[in-house]
Amino acid sequence: MRIETDHQNPASSAFPMKIKFALLLWWLRFVAGRTVPGEIYSSLAHVHGLFIFDHRVGQTLLRITTTTFPESQRYKEMYNWAATDANYSSSSEEIQETEVLTGNPLHIYALMKRILYYWYFVQYELVSAGLSKEVQRWTNQTTLPSGKDLAGTALALARLQQVYNLPIEELVQGTILMHQSSVRLTTFDCLKIANESHWVGNYVSAWQWYFYTLKITGDLDLKQHIWDLMGKVAYDHDNQAYPVEEYSFPHPLSQYPVQEPPKPSYFNLCRGIQSIKDGEAYNRLKCHISDRGSPYLRLQPVKYEELHYEPILYFYYDILSSDQIQVIKDLALDNLTRANFIEGANNEYRVTHTSWLKNKTHPILESLAKRMAYITGLHIYEGPVGNMAGEDLQVQCYGVGGHYLLHYDPLYKTDSKE
Repeated sequence: MRIETDHQNPASSAFPMKIKFALLLWWLRFVAGRTVPGEIYSSLAHVHGLFIFDHRVGQTLLRITTTTFPESQRYKEMYNWAATDANYSSSSEEIQETEVLTGNPLHIYALMKRILYYWYFVQYELVSAGLSKEVQRWTNQTTLPSGKDLAGTALALARLQQVYNLPIEELVQGTILMHQSSVRLTTFDCLKIANESHWVGNYVSAWQWYFYTLKITGDLDLKQHIWDLMGKVAYDHDNQAYPVEEYSFPHPLSQYPVQEPPKPSYFNLCRGIQSIKDGEAYNRLKCHISDRGSPYLRLQPVKYEELHYEPILYFYYDILSSDQIQVIKDLALDNLTRANFIEGANNEYRVTHTSWLKNKTHPILESLAKRMAYITGLHIYEGPVGNMAGEDLQVQCYGVGGHYLLHYDPLYKTDSKE
């Protein structure tokens, strides 16, 4: 069972008001006709634009003293979370920086939720106040979130909680790693996170979030409902054909309902418990300033650090300047598309947007390709068709909770001449 909403229906009103509301919403379909819901959560560049839209709506809505629907009031309350933490100016409808919000997955979840559930009603308030042109302009400039964005953001919260071992009770109160925010999660939100985790087969997160919600609710009917949902999680967990390590407990849940969650090695790296430099070979690792045997680098040697033996891992420093990075980001921004996992499908194995840039796109990319070739000794500069070396430059823009599960990249030879 998938739980989709926690908002209440607007209070019943007089029949003429219903007609007025219906006609207005019919008209709004044409006002906001070019606003097509899309996948936003998997790219923070898109999330940034949505926060700008939310700021314009929120500041305008706050100036309307009397609202018709409780959903509009709820939008105000949730918008104030963002306004408080980002220290918005009440006199400006424009914002330039949203890092304090785009860097906080709780704020992104709250943003998706209030727009998805309450924007429909807020439009009525704004148009009734004579702001139809503003509504049209804002919506024509913005791609609004869909249910997939809310689900993806809920999964991001589950993923971050699991990987970093964040206490669920702290997340509910707006705290992430001792950083406090104004956001608060409701019982519905906890069930949403559990439900979406179960939907994608993350039985560990589903079980933990259901179990937490079971403890905090006093509603007996809701408790029974959660027990039923946990029974489905246990059944699916115990009967899965190909368990994924991160998403599965070591023992059947029907027999051992209380278990320690799995701890893949990369979890410890993310948590800072284990270092990639751990081990006896650590004392033999070195730092270098070298021309890598290339005359091209004789006057501009590279700095690199040995991180690991077997396999060998090097970390290179200061390969790109800040200006070069900004150029690459600007070039990639207009071409970002959701990364595919395999055969055109996208899912929660890889949460990011990707842009591919050819060297000929900009002189900086040609210079970068040559520099990387000299540093690595690999021919990565684009050659004639049929004699290509390496891929186009791949630019990744990871969204909230963005990640790529551990994987191999197999290459299959389809021609004996290859």
